[in-house]
Amino acid sequence: MSLSLLYCFQPPFCFFDDDGEQPAWHATWFLRYSVPDWLTVNRSK
Repeated sequence: MSLSLLYCFQPPFCFFDDDGEQPAWHATWFLRYSVPDWLTVNRSK
């Protein structure tokens, strides 16, 4: 599964700004919170 596909499974990340581009902080938020959470969940199994 590609990162871009995961990206759009997170509702906040599917919004676009007025120029039709995704603001950079969305990617930053995803990498900072979603990826560590995913790793933590998989380690705890």
